[in-house]
Amino acid sequence: MGKKVLVVGEFRQRLDEIPKDQPVYIHCRSGQRSYNMVMALQNLGYQNVYNISGSYLGVNLYEYYSDLVTGRDKIVTEYNFK
Repeated sequence: MGKKVLVVGEFRQRLDEIPKDQPVYIHCRSGQRSYNMVMALQNLGYQNVYNISGSYLGVNLYEYYSDLVTGRDKIVTEYNFK
């Protein structure tokens, strides 16, 4: 089965697309909505649900700092700190 992208705000309407028999990794911009989604899915009986630490914003900040310190070319095409 391939990867699926699911908007956090739509997960309750699309529960049938979230597999219960394989790990599900969730992330969002700040980490708060993905944490809430993990808690909600666990309450619905999902066991292999994981919130990716650091969030999208955290990855952006880390890579931006690494670019500045090492002088490498950007690996994130567009940093989004707003």
